[in-house]
Amino acid sequence: MTNDTKGESLEPGNARVVVDQDKCVGVGKCEMLEPEAMEVDEDTAIASMIEGTVLPLERAQKLVTECPSSAISIGDIEGSQTSQNVEQQNAEER
Repeated sequence: MTNDTKGESLEPGNARVVVDQDKCVGVGKCEMLEPEAMEVDEDTAIASMIEGTVLPLERAQKLVTECPSSAISIGDIEGSQTSQNVEQQNAEER
């Protein structure tokens, strides 16, 4: 099961993230890194992106790499890139 936000179109260079609720263990690192964009539900201990929130792509990628349970992925990106392209680009940069 995933949780992502839909809404207005993204500005160039911005992204939304998706949280796989089956993988999320509620550590809260995403909320610590991006408190204006992410929240961990107190009852379920599952993270989600706050509705209507978008992040610069670089910050969204940091959430992906910093998630200890690998529950976060890039959802929507403004422009022609897909999350697979971003992942491939990240792998090539390393």
